[in-house]
Amino acid sequence: MFKKVMEEFKLHCRENKFIVREFVYDVNSLKEESDEKGRLEIELKREFNPLMNWLKVNYSQAFTSWIHLKALRVFVESVLRYGLPVDFQAILLKPLNKKAVKKLPSLLKTHFEYLDTKAMVDDAMDAS
Repeated sequence: MFKKVMEEFKLHCRENKFIVREFVYDVNSLKEESDEKGRLEIELKREFNPLMNWLKVNYSQAFTSWIHLKALRVFVESVLRYGLPVDFQAILLKPLNKKAVKKLPSLLKTHFEYLDTKAMVDDAMDAS
């Protein structure tokens, strides 16, 4: 019965962006795939522990390098924004609750607005 409606089924599948592929049941190919899967699982078990050891050793180095790159980026962007001479401190703030997280950007902007050169230029344009 399925052979009678197979072409119609394929057409509807293509309309719905599905791909119908022909499948031929072959015991030999299934056995080969099963053997390969077993071999790969054994290889995975053999290589898993050395990989985990390597990751544990090198994670701290990678994380430290990443933090140094972040600090360098903060320095460069601060020099580009506020100019020379370098007279600033980079500080990491951790708010205590979620309300403070939402208020922090606006609070910092109002407190340090005098440092924002773009705001100064906008104010000068509005004044003239």
